[in-house]
Formats: sequence, C-alpha cells, structure tokens
Amino acid sequence: MQKVTQHYLLTAIFVASLLSLFLALPVNAFADSSDVDNLSFIYVEKSHVALGDTQRVALGFDETPLDEPVALYCVNTASEALVRFDVTSSVDGTYLFSSGISSAGVYSLLKVEYASGVTRIFPDDISDQMFTVGEVAAPYRLRSDGDSDGQLESVFTDGTGASFDSLESAVDTISEKSARARNWVFVLDAGHGGWDSGAVGNGLREKDLTLQIARYCRDELQKYAGVRVIMTRDSDASVTGVANTANELIARAQIAIDNKASLFMSFHINSGGGKGAEIWIPRQAKWYSSFNELGESLGQDVLKRLASVGLVSRGTKNDYYDFNGTQLYYPDGSKADSLSVIRNCRQYGIPAVLVEHGFIDNKYDSGLLASPQYLKQMGQADALAIANQFGLSKVAKPDPVVSEMRDGKIQLSWDSIPNASKYAIALCKSDGSFNTYTYDCTGTSYEIDGLENGKTYTFLVQAYANGDWNNYTSDDYLTCKLVPSPEASAEATGDGEVTVSWKAVAGAERYAVAEKMADGSYRTYTLDEKGTSFKVSDLANGVTHRFLVQARLDGSWSSTADGYLCSAAPSGTVRPRVAAKAGDRSVELTWGHVPGATRYAVAVRQGSGYKTYTLDCAKESYTVKGLSNGTSYKFLVQAWNGSSWSPFSESDLVACRPSDPRAPEASAEATGDGEVTVSWKAVAGAERYAVAEKMADGSYRTYTLDEKGTSFKVSDLANGVTHRFLVQARLDGSWSSTADGYLCSAAPSGTVRPRVAAKAGDRSVELTWGHVPGATRYAVAVRQGSGYKTYTLDCAKESYTVKGLSNGTSYKFLVQAWNGSSWSPFSESDLVACTTLGTPIMGKSAASVSSMVSLYNSSGHTYPTIYASKGAATINDFCQIVLEEANAEGVKAEILFAQAMLETGWLKFGGSVKPEQCNFGGIGAVNATVGGATFGSVRIGLRAQVQHLKAYASKEPLNNACVDPRFDKVERGIAPCVEDLNGRWAVPGEGYGQRIARIATQSI
Repeated sequence: MQKVTQHYLLTAIFVASLLSLFLALPVNAFADSSDVDNLSFIYVEKSHVALGDTQRVALGFDETPLDEPVALYCVNTASEALVRFDVTSSVDGTYLFSSGISSAGVYSLLKVEYASGVTRIFPDDISDQMFTVGEVAAPYRLRSDGDSDGQLESVFTDGTGASFDSLESAVDTISEKSARARNWVFVLDAGHGGWDSGAVGNGLREKDLTLQIARYCRDELQKYAGVRVIMTRDSDASVTGVANTANELIARAQIAIDNKASLFMSFHINSGGGKGAEIWIPRQAKWYSSFNELGESLGQDVLKRLASVGLVSRGTKNDYYDFNGTQLYYPDGSKADSLSVIRNCRQYGIPAVLVEHGFIDNKYDSGLLASPQYLKQMGQADALAIANQFGLSKVAKPDPVVSEMRDGKIQLSWDSIPNASKYAIALCKSDGSFNTYTYDCTGTSYEIDGLENGKTYTFLVQAYANGDWNNYTSDDYLTCKLVPSPEASAEATGDGEVTVSWKAVAGAERYAVAEKMADGSYRTYTLDEKGTSFKVSDLANGVTHRFLVQARLDGSWSSTADGYLCSAAPSGTVRPRVAAKAGDRSVELTWGHVPGATRYAVAVRQGSGYKTYTLDCAKESYTVKGLSNGTSYKFLVQAWNGSSWSPFSESDLVACRPSDPRAPEASAEATGDGEVTVSWKAVAGAERYAVAEKMADGSYRTYTLDEKGTSFKVSDLANGVTHRFLVQARLDGSWSSTADGYLCSAAPSGTVRPRVAAKAGDRSVELTWGHVPGATRYAVAVRQGSGYKTYTLDCAKESYTVKGLSNGTSYKFLVQAWNGSSWSPFSESDLVACTTLGTPIMGKSAASVSSMVSLYNSSGHTYPTIYASKGAATINDFCQIVLEEANAEGVKAEILFAQAMLETGWLKFGGSVKPEQCNFGGIGAVNATVGGATFGSVRIGLRAQVQHLKAYASKEPLNNACVDPRFDKVERGIAPCVEDLNGRWAVPGEGYGQRIARIATQSI
C-alpha cells in the first residue's frame, strides 16, 4: 500500500525490484495454452542489450489477473533457446520482469507463465517485437522516428500507452509502499541568459527580468518546510555556455530530470504586440495524463495572482509539436508537447509549466516590469500558487515511514522537527476517529505492537513544538499493510554454498529468497519456497553475500529494506586452476569451474604487464592462437565473481611453449678464437638445414642454406659476445619456425682488442694491427689531454696512416674494434706511443723568395727601414739574402727564415738585441740583459746564423769563412732537426723547434 499523494503526481511505484537470475530453459514444463489476453500495454526497456546486462519488460493488464503471472519467456530467434524473466515487482495489474542475458542473438517475446503453471503465448503482433543482445543487429518497430534534436527516445509499445515513463521510475523505490513525496524539489528556470538576451523592449531585457522574478520566487518558496529550490541559472550566464538554443533547452530540462523535480517552472516575458500574462501547460495526452490537470490548476492560480499584481490574464495555452509536418511522440504514442522544456520534462515524468509575465513591448506591462517592487510581487505570486497547489506548509510536520515490520509489529520513523519536545502517534480508524498510542514520544521512532499480519493500517504522527501540536490533513497519514519480514540468517555451508534460514511468519503463503548485488539490484533464487531454509550454491567464495528473505502474505511481499538483509561469505575455490596444452602456434587452456564466476578473463604476460585476449569467456576453456612456436608464454586466467576479478600471484601463471614439430633442437658451443660450432638433432624427412645468426636489430645473418649434416662451424665472430643462432629444417618445400624459442647461443673467447704497431714518418705515423674476429670496422684516435681526437670510426682495413702531425712530437694512439654491437674495451696499456720524425735543418730549400715575402706581408708587420743601410732595403732583398746564405751552407732557407722571424718577432726585436745589430738568431744573447753579437750587414748577420745552425745540425765543414763567433762552442751535429734545438739554442726552449717548424711550413 502507499500513502495518499497529490492526485496529479504519477507514482507507478512497484514493490522492490528483485532483478532475477536468468534461466535458459530449452522446453517449458507446461504446455502452452491460449494467447495472453487483457493486455493494456507492453514496455521493453532496451532495444539492444550488452552481454551480461539486465533487460526488463513490463506488462500492464486491464485488471489484476486472478491467476498472476510469475515469469515471461523470450526466445533466441536463431538457436530457439529460451530465457526466463522472473517477476521482480508488481502493482495494480502491472508486472515487471527482469533477467540478465549472456548469449548473443536476436530475441522476441514468446509467452507468459502463470502461478497455476499455465503458459500463454503472445499474439503475433506482439511476438514480433524484438531486441538484440551482443554484437548482432535486428529490425524492430519504432513507434516514432524521434526528435530532430535527439531529445526523445523511441521505445517498444503496443500503442495503448504505458502508465509510467521508464522502467527506472518504476523500480527505483525500495519497499516504498509507505512513502510519500514530502521533500519537494522545485526547479526554477530563468529564461534566456548569457549569449541569449531574449526579448528586448522599452529599455528592458528579458533575461534580466526573468532572473529577478525567479529569484523572488525562490526566496518565497524557501520559507516552506520540506522544500528544496534549484535554479537552472543564478547569474547572467547560459547553462551550457554554448550558443545553441536546442541544446540549452535540453540541458535545463535535464537539471529537473537529474534532481527528480516535483515541478519545473520556466519564467519568461512575452513580446509581439499583446498584453498580460499567460501560462503554457502540458497538453492532454495519455503519457502522464495527470500533468494536464496539474498544469491547468496551477496555471489558473498563477494567472489569478498575477492579475492582482496588474497583469491581465490571457489564459492557459498548450499545443503539440509540429515542425514542417514532422511530429514527435511520447513512448506510448501520444503526440508530444510543442515547447521543448515541457516536452523533455514530461518525457521523464516531470511536470513543467512556462509562465509569460506580460509583454516587454507593451507600455503598460513594461511599466510594471521596470519596477523591482512589481517584479517581487510577480515572483511571490508564482511561489504562492506553487505552495497552494502542492499543499506546502511553513510549519514543519513529521513525515513518518515504516522502518521495520516484524510479526505483529510495525516500527515508524521520522526526521526530527525543529523545537519539537515530543510526538504523538495514533491509529486512524475507518470511522475517522483515532486510537492514540502515546502523546509523549521523545524520540524519532516508535514501535506499534499487537497488530495483525496482512492487515492494512493508517497512522498519524504529530509534533508538539512551540507550545502547540502541528495541524494535519489526510496527506499526513501513513497507510501501509503489515507484511512482516522474516528474521533470517545466513551460514556458509560449503564450497560456494550458503544456507539461508528464517523464522516462519504467521500466515505466510510462501517465501522469496534473493541476493542483493553491489549495484543495488537483486538476483532472485526462488519465489516459491514453502519451508524456512534455502540453499544457495555457485556463489563467489571469499565474498560477503547479502540475502533477503521476503514473505508473501495476503497478495503482498514483505519489505526489501536493507535492515532485513543477512549475510555470509562462503570459502573455497577462488582462483581458476589452469592446465595448458601446447599446439602448433597455439595453447589450449582449461580450468575447473569457480563457484560464482559468471565469466573469465584470459591474458598473457608481456614484460611487466599483460596482454588480454578476452574479458568475456563464458566457458572453462580457451584456445590462444597466433603464438610463436618455440616461445615460452605465461598465461593468466581470472574469474569474475560479479563484482571483482579473482586475485592472482606469480604462482597462478601457467607456462607453456607452443611447438613446431619440424624445428630442429639445436645447441651452440664456443670452439675457438671467434669460433662457435652449432649442432642439432636430425629432423626426420629434412632435405637440408639453414644456419643463421639473429642480430641485435632483429635481422638475420645467414651462414648457410644448404647444410646436409647436423653441425656447422661459424668463425670470425666477436669474442666475449653472446651470439644467438637459429637452425631451420627444409621439409616438404618450406622451412621450419623462426621463433626465438628455437635459438641457441654461445659466447666465443679470444682476441677482443687490436694489437697495434706504430711506425713514425715525416709528420705522420703508420698504424698496423692484426684482425680481430667479428670486427666489421675499426676506430682510430689520438690522446689529447684527458680526452681523444678521433680520426676515423670506419676503417675497414687493419692499417691506418695518421697524417698532418708535428715532426719530432710524441703521440699516443688508440685503435678499437667494432664487433657489431659495441666497441672493444681499452685501458692505458692499449695505447701505442710513437714520436714523429723531426724537421731536418739541412737539406734542399722548399721556400722561395716570393713565398717568404708573402708570409711576411701577411703577418701585418712593417719592414724596418734601418736595413736599407745594411744591404737589404726591402723585404724582398732580405728574403733573397736568406735564400742565398742558406743554400751556400746546405741549410733549408725556410728554417733560417722561420728562426729569424721567431727570434726577432718578425724583425721588430724588442729584447736585449737591437735591430741595428743585424743579429737575427740572438747569437750570444745568453740572457735578457746581454745584447749578444753585432754584425755589420744583414748578409753577415744571416751568414753567422746559418753557420750556427750548421754547427748544430751537421758535422760538415763550412763553405764560407766562419763569421759565427760561437761556432766552436757547439757540439757538432748534436741537433739535426729543429726540434732538437729545444733546450739548446733556446733555454728552457720547450716547443721552440716546433714553433720554427710551423712557421717554416707556412713559408713554403
């Protein structure tokens, strides 16, 4: 039974929905009789159902059948397998059937089973109503094509009209047979806003006015008890933020739908040459037919109150949707309302009205709208009409509900009332009098004893607050039937098994046992248990299961409140025990059934993660295909227990290696320096064998395609590196598998680093080394400070000549071998040292007068004028003398020129030796204060320098008379190269000869 509610509120409320476990029955035990008759409507919730999801069907009868339906059957049109839908709730001749479906296909309605055991089939025009499950497609009949804006859903119906908007609204109450909507939710929609100004006129904007009126309405409504007001907007902004009127209107209606609003009121201002107020209401239609009456009643009250503000009444308005001949329909076939907010709210069971508060372009109306005082009165008028229509009170009243029913007992509960010091509880008798149980209840619950099971009772709870008892009307009564809930308990009694037991309820005809699932739905195990216990099997172990036992008494089921649940957690098998059988590029996995499992997942380990093959395996076996033969895989199977996947650890993984029967079993062994011998067992019928090495980049290096024996020696391999080899058999025109599982490997040992020899040359060093097995190229570098300078990374031979070096200089060279994946290691001992040949002082001159003049001029220095009196007026004269004097003694002119330039700073001098001394080699200038020798001319000075160089570099006699005052002080022939002058001609002289050599090279 339900509490009495406002007559216009559609409350097709079912008893608690117990979503039933589907039962696939190949043949019904009872013979089918005549057609199902007295049907008023059929409602199929979904045209397509995902595998494992719940489908629901509602049947409405003209009157409650004496022989009540207990099940509905749908048939798979391909396999002809039946799926049973159990009754999960019923009220006033309407029955809700539910089932989960795990087999894909196209399903049609077939027949109904009644309590007597009789079954009746659906007529042809109903049985061809179809829905699909899983990945299939099937035709079905739509009542309407839907809205161009996409806001209406198409549903199945026989066109006579359903008495509720969706199955959700029919089942979302939990044993609310005693519930009444006392917490009112009003959604106030200030029309337009943001990008949409609405109508404009007389300096006013519609969006500003509607927001003010809606706010005043809200402020007034919030003064009433049990009221929650929601504004679709409370600022100058649209709801969606996007300039799309259709979507904006849908979004506003959605706010009412999401909050299960008691009423949606949209505030607007009219324009277009009229005067006064009007209100748009739901039109007359079967779909929520009471909404038209509600709208008319509320609308007339609103118009009457707005007239007192000064707005003349233009009456109520309504119309149906017709856009260029396109019409929209509600799910029962009724024509849909024209206004979007009314249409979209009504679609989901929300009454909606739209109030036009005068004309913005009318002088008189705009005068009222320009006044904040009149805007406030308009908003209050709207609120007062709502309060009157819904019977709102500014005084809070208790709103009792049945919190518990036991054998002969009903417990009432209610929310605390502000300032209430006590409560009175009374029984309302049929003659209108009361039997008061107490006037002094100080709590918020009360238990009434001594009642009769199966009998209907009406109660009243009053609060004593602020010195008086609250007033009441018949709307404040709570009417309910006493259908006691059994006192039940649950005990785990086996693997995946729980036994539910309960105390007998006096007068109970039968009992239902169901499990409450995590999503709030129910799985029904029986609706016809006559005893006081029931064994539930195939439950998920290690999971707490919550069970509900209901008693059927005088045509009604007892409560589904959570307080009546009992629970137990069975123990036993949780994880699948998996066996694996290898096949050719496949593995067959099998396992035993896990109690409570509805499906299984199969995956393979990949690195630190998993690759999933399926999450929806319905059987206890699965074959994984497309694998690589010879590769070992680790598989994981998990069971889904309805709320979570079974746990797992490494020990739950099962390893298996698919195999190619033609693949040779091979092994590899290091048998020498850079050498590996690969061996294998002969394959019956093999014509020949191929041997290849798998490289780091995944490619192969083939060594043979025509080996007739069972071993093969591979040489010139990189030592110290693991090499992976593949042997394939040629059989019946094809090669065996290349899977990594058939690879064998070995790491040869031997030469890894090049053994390098160095031979010095003129400004060069020739490096040579022996072949390093497996080396494909070599790198050559020279030590520079703490690092290296690389000459090449791609030397293909076992020799390399480094050129462009400085003569007389010691270098340390490094050669590394590339083995295909890395460079050979090295240490200090792997460097080879070599000193280049020095730059000879004696020999044929390579420099010419012009080359020496050009170098001098490029230095940017100015030739000294003092030498004009010393026999060399120009740099050309100077260089001519250099060439002549050097050639006279067999000294290289470039050496003489370079030394003179180095010693004098390109003839600028600046030290203890002066330009006029013509001492270009610093002869005798043994320190910074001694000027050294002086010569009378440029020629004599250069001759003395040439003779001094010859004294160091040669033991040959002079060709000219000796003018070098220090010729006899030199140990003849001690420094044949300029680099040998370091520490001799110049002290300490580090790099002295090298600097001369560099200048000499530039002068050539």
